[in-house]
Amino acid sequence: MSSPSPYLSSYPYRHLALTKLLQEHPVDSSTGNDRYQLFNTDLHSQHQRSVALDSILLSAWATNKGKGQDLLHHVDSLRINKEDFQAIGRLGDGQFGTVDAVECKLNGQVYAMKTMPKHAIKRAGIQVCLELERHIHILSHAFPAAPVPTLFVAFQSKDSISLVTEYAACGSLWDRLCSLSDEDDQAGCMTVAEIKWWSPQMVVAIQWMHDQGYVHRDIKPHNFLITDGGRLKLTDFGSSAELSQPRLHSERPFVPHELCSLPIGTPDYIAPEVLLCAEEAFVQAAGANEASYSPPTYGYDLSIDWWGFGATIFEMATGKGPFWAPTIQQTYLKITQYKGDLQSPFILEEGLRRLLQKYVRAI
Repeated sequence: MSSPSPYLSSYPYRHLALTKLLQEHPVDSSTGNDRYQLFNTDLHSQHQRSVALDSILLSAWATNKGKGQDLLHHVDSLRINKEDFQAIGRLGDGQFGTVDAVECKLNGQVYAMKTMPKHAIKRAGIQVCLELERHIHILSHAFPAAPVPTLFVAFQSKDSISLVTEYAACGSLWDRLCSLSDEDDQAGCMTVAEIKWWSPQMVVAIQWMHDQGYVHRDIKPHNFLITDGGRLKLTDFGSSAELSQPRLHSERPFVPHELCSLPIGTPDYIAPEVLLCAEEAFVQAAGANEASYSPPTYGYDLSIDWWGFGATIFEMATGKGPFWAPTIQQTYLKITQYKGDLQSPFILEEGLRRLLQKYVRAI
């Protein structure tokens, strides 16, 4: 049997060869400037390298002939791609893609690979921002203790985009809740002691997001991963949005109104402001009161993440979300009509009850 190609067996060789290739085919760096700036020199250098690689790939896919295809084949043999990973098992299916546990053939390590078809991303519009998702992962590299999974590599094919992050062997808070139930895919109830262990870590993760200037918009137990050491990491930033600063210091940073025109998030954990902003945008699009309508600048603010936190804590304590109903329409109705009278299926510990009343509040 012939020995394996150095292109497939040696990552250092491939890395050096690809670096040389990118230097031989420079691109205008201004074409790769995105709105999410990286001030760390090393991270910025890596970003510029990624821009050059993406430029070559997109150009080659567009030409589909001649020298462009020769260059594409050469780049494909050197860069990290799906051929470098062996699927182990499905971790989850989302609205816009899938997450699999994969083993990297280059080092034998297990990672989580999130793959999203480009057509689904394009159709989702403002509901998904992969540029921001990757940016938040990369940004966390500058913080040694950031409560965010490490991003190891991001790559694209002609039809899909993949993010490869660290693998959480203990699953998510949702997996933990399901392990406490006798029914499949149904959440059980955590003890107050366990909730007190997880909840401060959830607060730290959400606050880290806000401190970086972003709102998550899909806080739920599924998006808190549990590490081997019993620590939580917040993940899935595809629905996140950048916060804008208000004119008055007394006001909170907010999401621009144009990013609030669709109900973003998961029904059982979604805040009423998100639904009301989407309803207002729908009415405007339908032409109602068009002559007198003046779209506001402000959308909702970062408090929607704290609502999701409260809804998650409620589910951890009771086994069901506070506004669960047989249909999504009924759940949305319960959320928008909520007046602060939070009902629990059984008596909650006083400190936990006060916590829930603080975060799941009426507007």
